[in-house]
Amino acid sequence: DQSVHFNLHQYDIRSHGISANGSYSRNGVNFGLIYDFNYVTLGGNNFLKMNFVNPSIMFPVSKSIYIRSHFIYIDENFFHISNHNASHIQPGMQAFYFFNNAKSYLLLSGTYVRENTSGPEFTYHGFTAGLSGSFQINLPKGSLYIKPLYEYTYKNYRNIDPSIGYYRFDRQAEYAITVTYPIYKKLDLNISGHHFERASNFYPADLNQNVVST
Repeated sequence: DQSVHFNLHQYDIRSHGISANGSYSRNGVNFGLIYDFNYVTLGGNNFLKMNFVNPSIMFPVSKSIYIRSHFIYIDENFFHISNHNASHIQPGMQAFYFFNNAKSYLLLSGTYVRENTSGPEFTYHGFTAGLSGSFQINLPKGSLYIKPLYEYTYKNYRNIDPSIGYYRFDRQAEYAITVTYPIYKKLDLNISGHHFERASNFYPADLNQNVVST
């Protein structure tokens, strides 16, 4: 037998963080706030510090429709690759429609994203739109749950990428479905399928992936 040992301590990652969150409800309106701070070292050296702030509000429009709106702000500072330093804003909204005695729902979501970086080739803006849901079907042995998801994301980079000589764009789509089927009493069978595809004029970023799990 022959063994080769590699010294990979330079890839050791340690993350230290603090977080705080709170919520408040009044007259059916829910307010939320999340704050996170993370400090990351790589191979024992300072690597990244990040601030994350996420206020949100959720309120009913009717007995079956709820709206949630949020705003995300992220500030990232890299110690040794300053051209990746970034400020990130992400306002978004989700609309929930509940039915089947609130046992099932549809979720429509949309988010705008803008990230400004010190390296202009990494600055981009874009959006994500999605449709998902959870459907409960009553069976003699229990309840069958079907959870489909579709999500589309577009990123448009604002400056010329030196590696390709022109403006970069990324398009990606995600399709997923999860089925939970009752087998016996408290034993369920969970089957999920996932398809992810990304197309870009920066061709190394192209990806086509399929995953099935149980």
